[in-house]
Amino acid sequence: MPKNSDHMLATDREVKYAKPRGNRAEYRIKGALGLVLRVSAADTKTWTFLYKSPISHKHRKLALGLYPTLSLYAAKDLAQRHAISVHDGHDPRTDQSVDTFAALAARYMAEHLLKNARSGKPSGWTAETQRLLDRDILPAIGQHKAEAITRQQIANVVEAVAERGSYAIANKVLGVVRAIYRWATATGRLEVEPTRTLQKRNVGRPRNRILSDLELRSFWRDLTASGISQEIGDILRLQLLLGLRVGEVAGAAKSEIDLVEGLWVIPASRTKSQREHCLPLPSVAASILKSAMERAGESPWLFPSDKNDGPIKPKSAMRATLRLQKVQARPRICAAFESWCRQHSRPANPTTPEVISGWLKSLSTGNDGARVSRAEVKEHVAVVLADQRAAGNRINPRHPAIAAAVAAAPERRPDMGADRPGYSTHDLRRTFATGLGNLGISDEVIERLLNHAPRTVTGRHYNHAKYFEPMREALEAWERHVLSIVEGSQPSSNQIPIHPEGE
Repeated sequence: MPKNSDHMLATDREVKYAKPRGNRAEYRIKGALGLVLRVSAADTKTWTFLYKSPISHKHRKLALGLYPTLSLYAAKDLAQRHAISVHDGHDPRTDQSVDTFAALAARYMAEHLLKNARSGKPSGWTAETQRLLDRDILPAIGQHKAEAITRQQIANVVEAVAERGSYAIANKVLGVVRAIYRWATATGRLEVEPTRTLQKRNVGRPRNRILSDLELRSFWRDLTASGISQEIGDILRLQLLLGLRVGEVAGAAKSEIDLVEGLWVIPASRTKSQREHCLPLPSVAASILKSAMERAGESPWLFPSDKNDGPIKPKSAMRATLRLQKVQARPRICAAFESWCRQHSRPANPTTPEVISGWLKSLSTGNDGARVSRAEVKEHVAVVLADQRAAGNRINPRHPAIAAAVAAAPERRPDMGADRPGYSTHDLRRTFATGLGNLGISDEVIERLLNHAPRTVTGRHYNHAKYFEPMREALEAWERHVLSIVEGSQPSSNQIPIHPEGE
């Protein structure tokens, strides 16, 4: 009988907040015979199945996986499968054929979670993989024996995701299943790999989105006008000026930055390439960093979060970029609506629900209809109705004519891919790299500034030159170029503002 067995857990919340008692504690799970949650002194939670072997007649324990990698629901399902197997005369520890795909996936994820713990670096990939498993994979094939799952069953899982219009996610689902099976065959757990000949549902195109000079000027100037905080605005400006990933900027510690020497040294543990990144600081970037350090006060972080003791999350900057684009799109949307009304001799302001409905239908069925999704149509409606309200014309957004036009729009744009009109935070990094290329900077220096892992034997093992002065010259040239776009003229070297006029 497990220690503290009088404490029985029933909900995911109870499991999440279960604490060790002394060196460890073990809790039974309501509704799952033999399932126990072990909580170590380090607060590591491990699912364990307790049973009596029908072969040796001895009491045995079988580790199922770690929580939350293996959820309460998945652990209960797995324990039930093992209980049925024991009832049928099998010993789960010796009869590997009874392993379900859910059990195989749990062991695969537990191994990766252990690697993350040893490296001390959290993995976004691990969280995303677990999300795909819980949402799209395990509900469909988790209960089946891993060795008995067919290629067609896996194809059905992938196709079910693709039918939602999520082709990129469908490819990721196939990649997760394939990775688990390849790991299982490589470690001797399985003999067959059923995903071997399956192809991706849709081959995605690489993004090539960069910001034009006009977009760059609007982006820089509108960061404050859109209501974005000073911290988020500085994160996005630094990303554009230095070409860093948004997480590298948002998660910066003050100790990484030396304003006296003009250096930013990002440790290997915070870079995607697992290589230390030593970056020279041009004048405007250094000024932004100095201002951010003063605002941060006693916090060890350059951009401390107001919600916890850590730094601002990268997703905050990503969401801010989307808000910024919505603000920038409002004048364009209103102008497009007024233009359509003029062409069709309809009143633009004040207008009627029927006129708005006609315009929305034209977005979905006209020449450019394929480029407007239902979510975008809803944004168009919100902008036009807000403009009408400002003029004193209140229109119900749930009017049947408007609701019907929104419902008729496609759920997604078929062209979602490299040329979609919006931009992301990573597109700022691509704009940086493309801009350096247009300024005549060599590919080698650009690669160093982007801190990409070397792809050649020479780059990986022999060429360890820092390219420090060429990197500094490239960043200074790019900074002058950006400020010339923002200000509309070439600024003098000693009169470069940190923020555009009016901020």
